[in-house]
Amino acid sequence: MTELLALAFKALSMKRWNNKPVLEVATEASNVLFSLIARLLLAEHLGEGLLTPLESILLKVLPKCVLSDISFDTKELIFKEAPHKWKEVYGSAVEEVLNLTPPTLRERIKALMTEESDADKLNAVASLAAAEVEAHTNHQFFPDFYSEAKQSIEQMKRQLLDSQTRGLYNIAVEVLTLLRPMVYAQRWNMHYRHLKTTVADHSFFVVFMAYLMARWQGLEESDVLDVFVRAMFHDVPEAFTGDIISPTKRRVEGFEKIVEKVELKVVSERLLPLLPEPLKCVVMEAALKPFEGKTGRIVRAADLLGSIVECEFELETGNTQKVFIISKEQMVRELESLDVEEASIILSDLDELIGR
Repeated sequence: MTELLALAFKALSMKRWNNKPVLEVATEASNVLFSLIARLLLAEHLGEGLLTPLESILLKVLPKCVLSDISFDTKELIFKEAPHKWKEVYGSAVEEVLNLTPPTLRERIKALMTEESDADKLNAVASLAAAEVEAHTNHQFFPDFYSEAKQSIEQMKRQLLDSQTRGLYNIAVEVLTLLRPMVYAQRWNMHYRHLKTTVADHSFFVVFMAYLMARWQGLEESDVLDVFVRAMFHDVPEAFTGDIISPTKRRVEGFEKIVEKVELKVVSERLLPLLPEPLKCVVMEAALKPFEGKTGRIVRAADLLGSIVECEFELETGNTQKVFIISKEQMVRELESLDVEEASIILSDLDELIGR
């Protein structure tokens, strides 16, 4: 399991649009997070059939982490020249992922990375929404470099969107634009870091770890979906408030409660009105009380693990600032108090996770 997490960790440093000038930097991690949020909005409610499409979006990043980011235009050209070769290359990446996958999950993960279904159309629409939001600002500042991408996005919209999905697509784009500050907000922004991750990057990694732990525990499908949604939205308030670190929240008694009231206010006033009615309570719970209940404990464990991995990476690459030593020790103690066995196993294998 740790080997899969180590592979997914690469998505935090893989830059998208890496053959073009960028004003806004997006990673594969942030792209997956935004695609997941868009896919939830396209579904309009938490239905039985939603978990599989979300899993597919999440897990299809793994072959990319093997092959690195190949631009969409380049893939199209390669596919036209030799479609069988591209399929062979992608298939070899899938096999490499499967070699790292525990036997109990291998067949399911293989199917989710390779099979096509009716749900894939909405997954493609969700990915398109994420790409449109990513390209928007960069196209404004570098039109010569992004005009072809912009045209491609518009062409795909004409192909994929019908009267039923167009309205939901527009809502998804509006919500992703509103949440775009998650891509700007740097984690540990008071301290120099070797790997500069954002709130969006961290949220992706929390989703990935929480999902694997939920599957590892053998939870019911409805609980796995709840873990997914809580992890996706657990840091969404920071799109409006910025990354307020825990020591600041707890600096004086009662201040943390004030921050919680502010988060409730901004999420209620800015995000809630954009959401389909059936999703409003679900998203509010996930954004404001993400760590409650048995599924919330898994998400909190993943949240702590994500931060611990960030600290460990900095320390092991020579960044010996005390903040990473102290923070790691504090978070390890809290993680151990949660008594999530799968998280403890991952914690004991940090060396492999960060590729040491």
